[in-house]
Amino acid sequence: MSRQILNRVAVCSHVCLVASAIALTLAVLPAQAAEPPATAIPKPDPQLEQLQYFQGKWSCAVKPVDAPANRPAELFTWEIKRTLNNFWFLGQASTKQAVAITHDTLGYNTLTKRFGRTILTGDGQFINLLSDGWVSDKWVWEGSVVRGTQRSGLRETIMKKGDRAFEATYEQADLVKKDWQPVLKETCRRAS
Repeated sequence: MSRQILNRVAVCSHVCLVASAIALTLAVLPAQAAEPPATAIPKPDPQLEQLQYFQGKWSCAVKPVDAPANRPAELFTWEIKRTLNNFWFLGQASTKQAVAITHDTLGYNTLTKRFGRTILTGDGQFINLLSDGWVSDKWVWEGSVVRGTQRSGLRETIMKKGDRAFEATYEQADLVKKDWQPVLKETCRRAS
């Protein structure tokens, strides 16, 4: 081949190579340079509607199951609000003197497909519970309570008594033995 043809091929190869590089760069650049799409806040899982029953203010009374009949129940108010873009229910239990005794967080885990509840108490207890939700008029929370360095099983069974009332039984267990024993009875009536 003549030198002139070789020069043209070399120039063409160089130009083609540069043109290809530019085309590739232009093809990639818009994807990199474009602003990421605005992420819309996801919608809460429809399962959360099961927790809607608890939203509001409740007047409650609790008493140990082995307490003498003449012992009065302890009275408290439990208030639950849906918040944080409707993903969570946050609650607080307070004595009649407006002293907070617990803080609750209730929600739905979309990965495990279970409800979760964490309760922090004014006497240092940490309670972690899970549930599958309502089965007819019954809701069962099950998990554990940590008091100091001790951990034990805890189960709360809630029975609806219509739209404005429920009863709950708390049972404790040795996590190894799983022999549940009732320890508290609670009644709650909707105050608002």
